[in-house]
Amino acid sequence: MTHIHTEVAGAISDAELAAIAQIVERVVEVDGARPLSEQVMADLLDQVSLNPTQHVFAREDQTNRVVGYAHLDPITSPSFTGVEIAVDENPSRIEIASELIQVARDFAPTPINVWSHGGASPVAAAAAELGFVAARTLLRMRRTLADLTAAAVPEGYTIRKFDPESDKAALLDVNARAFVALPDQGSWTQDDLAARLSADWFDADGFFVVVPETPAESGSQLVGFHWTKMHRAASYLGEVYVIAVDPGIEVRGLGRALLNRGLNYLADSGAREVILFVDAINTRAVAMYEKAGFVEADRDVMYAEPEPL
Repeated sequence: MTHIHTEVAGAISDAELAAIAQIVERVVEVDGARPLSEQVMADLLDQVSLNPTQHVFAREDQTNRVVGYAHLDPITSPSFTGVEIAVDENPSRIEIASELIQVARDFAPTPINVWSHGGASPVAAAAAELGFVAARTLLRMRRTLADLTAAAVPEGYTIRKFDPESDKAALLDVNARAFVALPDQGSWTQDDLAARLSADWFDADGFFVVVPETPAESGSQLVGFHWTKMHRAASYLGEVYVIAVDPGIEVRGLGRALLNRGLNYLADSGAREVILFVDAINTRAVAMYEKAGFVEADRDVMYAEPEPL
């Protein structure tokens, strides 16, 4: 095994941030999946964040080079600390991941949940060896954008572009209700939304909402949305970034219509393939995506810390 030592920090330097980014890019090449989520990367870039994040580094003894990193986030849930790990290409990747998990467990204020992104991640093997159990699975689904079929908008509703001036509050409200069982998505705040709207990949033309054709006199009547994303690093790849329909609206076909509008937009924008992430327990959404031609390509698994004996 590579001889390493670990250290825990409450903040990171620019050099450490650059080292983490380099590891992430190498892991993408090796594993075919990003080891750290978009939210974690956003937290790392937010130098003024008040989030009391803990950072764990694994460094080579002789060179002090960063070969592994763990991000601890105690904010997502009061009952557990979320942990995400990136380990550089190395014959001892599983052992390094295991060491990072154990250090994270020692320093976290609550039991930890560890994400393994993609089937090739060393985190899955390390978590299993430590007795962690799979507690949540996100499916990564994919389809080509050839032969798209039409999906009519249900009678009484219309799809238009997102209006950042009038739709923000309604969007967050729908998002919270649609993802009540998924706090990492459903707990979005105004600041979370603003950060994504200002991201360099944001495309206002690819953000769609569905509203009644005869809206009320005031306020946004948004009842669903589909936020698409084009991947800059792979110009052929689009993403169903977030899609949601207010669960209180008992109208069939709104989700399919929103999905179809977004897919057609991505195709018109030059994408040849599209991906999405969906929780495996959301069987209704999975069925809709399968009917729309999506198939499972990979999966992310969250491993929960075993309860003490």
